[in-house]
Amino acid sequence: MIKKVVWAANDSDIGAFKKFKEATSELPIYDELFRDIEIVAAPYIDLEIRQRRLLAEWNNKRGYTETHWNKELKNDIALY
Repeated sequence: MIKKVVWAANDSDIGAFKKFKEATSELPIYDELFRDIEIVAAPYIDLEIRQRRLLAEWNNKRGYTETHWNKELKNDIALY
């Protein structure tokens, strides 16, 4: 049985597994199944930055250039 879910980059819109953990889930059948699973978002900053860059690049290749991933990448590049 799964006890913990960890994802590299936290997403304020969906956030991987957190939709299943919300009490207002559209799929209430999962509420009981997922209640005891611990969720951990972005525990390592270097991995999170890498994941955000990869997601921005992936979106760009698909023609989606106005996502929050891309905006974060532009801000990140501006810092250097």
